[in-house]
Amino acid sequence: MWGFLGGTLIGAVFGALVWAGAGRWLQGAREKRALQALITQVHLKRALAETRPGAAEPDFDAARCRSAVADIRQQVRETLSELRPGSSSPAAALLEMHRACDAYLRETEGNARNYQARMRELRPVLNQSARRLSSGRHIRYLAPGERAAVSRRTAAAAASRPAAGSARGNPPVQHGAAAVRGRDSGGSRGDRARRIPAHSGASRHHSG
Repeated sequence: MWGFLGGTLIGAVFGALVWAGAGRWLQGAREKRALQALITQVHLKRALAETRPGAAEPDFDAARCRSAVADIRQQVRETLSELRPGSSSPAAALLEMHRACDAYLRETEGNARNYQARMRELRPVLNQSARRLSSGRHIRYLAPGERAAVSRRTAAAAASRPAAGSARGNPPVQHGAAAVRGRDSGGSRGDRARRIPAHSGASRHHSG
């Protein structure tokens, strides 16, 4: 009787420990996915891309930059809700990102002339926060806006390559004496081909 109760109690305690461990693992996995999704989202924002050191992409107007920053702020809020209890380090980095986005939106509201200058101040904050969030957590670091910058560099490199279609697909064009020799040799072969049947017919007539 006591042995049965003791075994039941041990089993219940062991099951509770396993369940608690599985719950913590699931929370940790969910937190990592949320942090990686945020870093990737910031990485894909074209408004954060740099065309040269310290310059935002010039073909983005103030409204589109503000929209991009508002999207980042919203995702930061959603990521905060996915953190495990006690995750103080990522929480601090996320709160810093949120404050920086708030400051950008506040300082560019009604003042569209300074949106590029404020973007140059916002990007380093987001970059540093992305490094902190990826440090030691098996999360891949991605620089803010870097995907768009890499795409532009790749497109520019492709456009600067010389066209090589005619060099591979078409035969070389002959000029000058080579072209004349080619025509002469072709004509000689044609004349010989016409003379051979004529000569054969003459021979048959003579022999008949």
